[in-house]
Amino acid sequence: MMRLVVALAFLLLVPSSAAASPPLPGVPPWVGAEPVVQARELYVGAGGSLFVGQIRWTSLTPERGTAVGVVHVNECTPTCAAGTLRQFPAALEFDDVTDSSFTCLRLTYAGRTTVVPLGSRRC
Repeated sequence: MMRLVVALAFLLLVPSSAAASPPLPGVPPWVGAEPVVQARELYVGAGGSLFVGQIRWTSLTPERGTAVGVVHVNECTPTCAAGTLRQFPAALEFDDVTDSSFTCLRLTYAGRTTVVPLGSRRC
């Protein structure tokens, strides 16, 4: 009986290595979509004018995510319907987690950084 009490006390005092960690946040691949953890593509411009594909995640924690990909930008010249898509290598930084979803994207391509809200909140 004493061994059982000692064993139970030991189990209560030793922290569990299987402690639940916070879930990894996702990214809504387009406006209104459910978040996807480690999404491979992302539509962030109106009417498909800004699209990021071939996303490869380099880091993902419950607070922040980084990735690289290829951004496709519609130059909308002479109009968006007749515009040309240009492609650039891109770096993506995600943060500001709300309800298990990133709400802010910093997208860097062609020497500039664009801050993109992912949802209804501002970055």
